[in-house]
Amino acid sequence: MHDRWRGRSLVATAALLSLVLAPVAAGAAGRPAVPSSATGVRTHALALTLPELDAFVERRADAAGLPGLAYGVVQDGAVVHTAAFGVAGADGRPMTTTTVMNTASVGKTYTALAIAQLVAAGDLDLDARGQQHVPGFDLLDREAAAAVTVRHLLEHTSGLSTADGNRPWLLDTGARRQDLLERIADLQPAHPPGTVTEDCNLNYVLLGAVVEAVSGRDYFTYLQDEVLGPLGMTSTFRTAADARAAGRDVADGYRYVLGLTRPADVPMPLAAEAAGMQWTTIEDLATYAAVLADHGTVAGRSVVSGVPGSEDVDYDVDWQPATWAPDDGFGHSGGWVTYTAGLEVLPHHGFAVVMLANANPAQAFPAESTFDVALDTMRVANGWPEQGGSRGVGWYYAWADVVIALLAFGLVLRWLRLPARTARWARTGPRGRRLLVAAWTTLDGLAPLAAVTVLPLVATGMDDPGEAWARLWTSVPDLAGVLLVLAVGSLALGVAGTIRLRTGRAET
Repeated sequence: MHDRWRGRSLVATAALLSLVLAPVAAGAAGRPAVPSSATGVRTHALALTLPELDAFVERRADAAGLPGLAYGVVQDGAVVHTAAFGVAGADGRPMTTTTVMNTASVGKTYTALAIAQLVAAGDLDLDARGQQHVPGFDLLDREAAAAVTVRHLLEHTSGLSTADGNRPWLLDTGARRQDLLERIADLQPAHPPGTVTEDCNLNYVLLGAVVEAVSGRDYFTYLQDEVLGPLGMTSTFRTAADARAAGRDVADGYRYVLGLTRPADVPMPLAAEAAGMQWTTIEDLATYAAVLADHGTVAGRSVVSGVPGSEDVDYDVDWQPATWAPDDGFGHSGGWVTYTAGLEVLPHHGFAVVMLANANPAQAFPAESTFDVALDTMRVANGWPEQGGSRGVGWYYAWADVVIALLAFGLVLRWLRLPARTARWARTGPRGRRLLVAAWTTLDGLAPLAAVTVLPLVATGMDDPGEAWARLWTSVPDLAGVLLVLAVGSLALGVAGTIRLRTGRAET
């Protein structure tokens, strides 16, 4: 959830249909081979040695301001290398390749895979109406709701907006899916179904309900039975608590507080798990990527249909096409408040890069993200120039802190000039006073009120100030708090100035 999509669209319907017919097997037993990088297996084609690649990733992770990061490399359809850098928690414990972190929206690909499996089995029609499988699904525009198909949900063309998928009630940890359906019923679609691609977490919440309705199993139980188990992903969990109960180390998530990293526990909504909330290790995520890099096959059989198949069709449903790559590829990003993930696949090279990190540098600014680091790691590993271009979150916060300091200084200066303001009032005639009232009212009242109402709406894309503020408090409480303090301070100065004028404390 809350992933930075960077304007990438999903693949076309034709690609999805070809995928369903592609090689990949839901029931295929066994796990892709995972040779140790120490053996030197399948590393000869890399443009960099593995130590050089480690150094590159660590440098970029540091530049991005990530407390900890783990990454894996897949070559010729097999995991050849995993490594980890930085810290996994405030106690200083190191990040490792077995440390558990959140997948965020990368987990949406599990949901898409589940849908593809159900279609291949003949249990689901992509063009079936969503209401056929989720009777509680509705919208304010009932005709639009009735027209939404499973395909629309899968391809993010349902008409629901990105802002709708980020509404604060989606983050309610006590909510059930039925509660979310009741909230969705109050939404007005932004577009007619099937006309515009706009990424929305709610689409995948609804797909999770479809998986349960069609399979007759709980969503995560289905994943364990048909995705995680067959691929040998034994270190992927439904919740962090489940991972800890299994004796696994779970990385602390981190926030950025005015540029400094601080551990933060931001609860995750289980009702939205199908939109990407799973907890996994880089080793498990690399195992998953190895299947993708091998054209969606395990031991030559399809993880979608279970039948043997050729290698000329790629498993790329719900992925962001890698238009940036010199060769064909696809990827997916993921971002939660305190975790990020990136996955890049070049199936025609049998190559993939996966990353997990315990912070989200792009939460408030267009800063370099874990997905950016994964993208460039793939590029340099294949001998292509890195794209770079994004600045680290520290650069943005440095400028933000300067602006905050200047605004705070301005408030102090205005406080010190209150006597001069009242003196000016005393020297000014009636007409001039009307102009002063207009200027001071705008500066002390209207400007801060606009800041606390309009800015949150613009920043979040919400249409309700209350929801916008709730979203800000969850995502960037440091910047939201600064905005509120500055606005209240400005209003307080206006009130103090008015009191001075009314009590006649003019100084001449």
